[in-house]
Amino acid sequence: MEPTADDPSVQYMLTTNNVPHRQCATELVAFLPKPLAASVRHGKASSRGVTCDAPASAAPTLAALTLPERIYAVVCCLPATSLPDDEAAVLPALRTLVAEAPGWPAALAAHCQLHPGLSSLSFAVVATRRGRRFKQSVGSLQLGTELGGALHTYFGWRVDLTAPSLEVTVSLNDEGLHVSLALLRRLDSIECRTRGGLDPHVAWAMVRSLGELPPGGLVCDPMCGKASLLLEALDAHPLCVAAGFDLADAQLEAAIANHTAVPPRIAARLSLMRGDASQLPFAAGACAAILCDLPFECEGRFGYKLDTSRGGTLGACIKEMVRVLRPGGRAVLLMGDERMPPLREALADAGLRAMCERPCPLGFTQATIVVTEKPAGTSEAIDDSGTGEEPQQRHAPAGEGGAGGSETSTPAVSVGALPWEGTGRRAEWTVLRKEKRAPMVPWFVAPSKGVVEESSV
Repeated sequence: MEPTADDPSVQYMLTTNNVPHRQCATELVAFLPKPLAASVRHGKASSRGVTCDAPASAAPTLAALTLPERIYAVVCCLPATSLPDDEAAVLPALRTLVAEAPGWPAALAAHCQLHPGLSSLSFAVVATRRGRRFKQSVGSLQLGTELGGALHTYFGWRVDLTAPSLEVTVSLNDEGLHVSLALLRRLDSIECRTRGGLDPHVAWAMVRSLGELPPGGLVCDPMCGKASLLLEALDAHPLCVAAGFDLADAQLEAAIANHTAVPPRIAARLSLMRGDASQLPFAAGACAAILCDLPFECEGRFGYKLDTSRGGTLGACIKEMVRVLRPGGRAVLLMGDERMPPLREALADAGLRAMCERPCPLGFTQATIVVTEKPAGTSEAIDDSGTGEEPQQRHAPAGEGGAGGSETSTPAVSVGALPWEGTGRRAEWTVLRKEKRAPMVPWFVAPSKGVVEESSV
């Protein structure tokens, strides 16, 4: 896989979402043949994402990478010092620099590898101008219009702002000019679509801790917030459905916005309702699993207390979770460390068995993921199987949770790694979350191929 005159070298740029560039670079190094792996750059060595140099023919094979969200071919990357200072000369100079950039033949060769048989090319320019240096000279809309006109004149491509076969990305800022050609993307990824909510890797870890779910199983979040947990659950379990409830109008509005933004394969299986977490509209045992990021902020910061958050008391909410959860089903909860004692008490009072407690810092907030299970029968003895292999164990002290008053009467709780975690701990969540994703697809999918097009992320 060496560049030749017929297979020119292309500078590929990989962009990610919620993935450190070093992890993406590590995957790329392992993926490429050794001579090409040496060209992988990130961090200070690459001003934009992760980059590498490889032949145009390598473009289709890069689709198998799991961590990037998009892959581009770099057309040109010019430092700000190479651009004119005269405001009147900026746009004419940019038109010439972009249209005559030496990287076009290689970038188009990579695009052709992914889109063979295109009889004619149409294009659109996505341009952004940031920073102060060129603020008075040109705006983003004007930049896109001017460069689009230059490319149309130079190459003769047809302008198509709806479904272009070529998408040219232009960025002009205080560091310089960067032009790239879109090659690959995730067709139905939920990345980059939703706004706010729980960290996606924490949400994924909580969903994975649910274990296997039955086809058609109902996943419930009684305090769904922005619905991050439920969207992650539906992405991981394509045969399940989900329902989210909240009494906070602002949270529900954000959840509805995220619901609208995700692909139809996920959105069609999610219902969002205004509802009290202590009075769920389900029959006993109707839910296969429960996920909940319990409110744990200090009083006054968001205007509510834990004990009266969104409806009922913590104890009433936990008891309602137990009522609607099927026997043997799991409830995975997230709680701030300062609020863990009342949560343990509520779990014990409701008869929900705590299997594992996993410390999970969220920025400066110390929090814990709690994996619980509803016993198959209240009269059955609760063993300690399936709680992971961590040596640390916590026993409820005398009087905690009203569970009998002695350490021997309360089952041990695994403290540390989640049952499915390996040795990498939280650092491996990023890779595990995306390891089974479908390959990326070519940026442009012709309608005649019968592929249902999702909205661009």
